[in-house]
Amino acid sequence: MKRAVKGFVYDTKTSTPVAQWSQYIEDEHRGATEVLYKTRTGAFFTHFHEEFRVKKRKGFVEKTVDFFDPMTPDEVRKWLNETDVEILDDETFSELPEASPLGSVLVN
Repeated sequence: MKRAVKGFVYDTKTSTPVAQWSQYIEDEHRGATEVLYKTRTGAFFTHFHEEFRVKKRKGFVEKTVDFFDPMTPDEVRKWLNETDVEILDDETFSELPEASPLGSVLVN
């Protein structure tokens, strides 16, 4: 998927997925995934994708929503510190410390 945001193109096909989170709420038939990408030039952006069902007179209709959000390196650090994410690219986040028995250390 490719989107233009604030004058720049962000393309999930030519960028590297580096982290993600997913959630599915079965009772609501609603699922969401947010993937953090790194472009070939080193910029970061997230692609948020949500699928859900909307009740209509004759049953349910499937809907999807997609958002792209460019992120600065500081915003990426905040996103990593505030979100339970799966790391997809060890090289991008090689500076992250491994958890220790003394507690978690936040990314500077």
